[in-house]
Amino acid sequence: VTIPANTPAGNYPVTYTICEVTNPLNCSTITSTVVVSAPAILAIDDTVTIQSGQNGAIGIINALTNDTFGGSSANISLINISVITPATPISGSIVPVLNTITGLVNIPAGTPAGTYIIEYRICDKLNPSNCSTAIITIIIAPVDDIAIYNHITPNDDGDNEFFFIDGIQNFPDNTVEIYNRWGVLVYKANGYDNKSVSFKGTSNGRVTVQVDENLPEGTYYYIIRYVNKKGETKEKAAYLYINR
Repeated sequence: VTIPANTPAGNYPVTYTICEVTNPLNCSTITSTVVVSAPAILAIDDTVTIQSGQNGAIGIINALTNDTFGGSSANISLINISVITPATPISGSIVPVLNTITGLVNIPAGTPAGTYIIEYRICDKLNPSNCSTAIITIIIAPVDDIAIYNHITPNDDGDNEFFFIDGIQNFPDNTVEIYNRWGVLVYKANGYDNKSVSFKGTSNGRVTVQVDENLPEGTYYYIIRYVNKKGETKEKAAYLYINR
């Protein structure tokens, strides 16, 4: 009995008859069952840590590196990868992504610091119900300085709703000021932390701008002052864009 290559797992009945050569009518028939098992498949959890997601990273880890299929390293040509639960955003919508074609995990530029978890499944292409599940934990360490994301879209869609300053929570002695293009101070805050204190495109009533007034789309100018871990006062200033 020959099992052809790429035979799916299952039970295969094989019926045959044997007869005596000198007495052809003296025969017996029987059915035997050939059991073809699916290869063992095992997805194993991964953890990777990188310093800052500001510049991003391509292929920081291959999810298949420690996964096995049929007792050998899992091969993308023999299995399918699917994402069960994608990474949850920490701020905005930028998160690490598992490429289901290559198995590589990519970190887009501008990914905020934090811990991200991707749950994925690998399945035997020949036997689609033969699967295994694991998680990938990606830890993006906080930056030693601050990283500024200068584009916000406060339109209640859950993405980029506020002015995100990565790492600012590590320097609580800080001041954030935002001016419109005429130099009018429209927002000022001490102890900015991206959570309880954050700029969401709304004035907090400085000078001629009313409290709780939604600021129009356009270009603004920010000044951030903070005291670093060495006790030095730092200042960063540039443009901020609001789109609704």
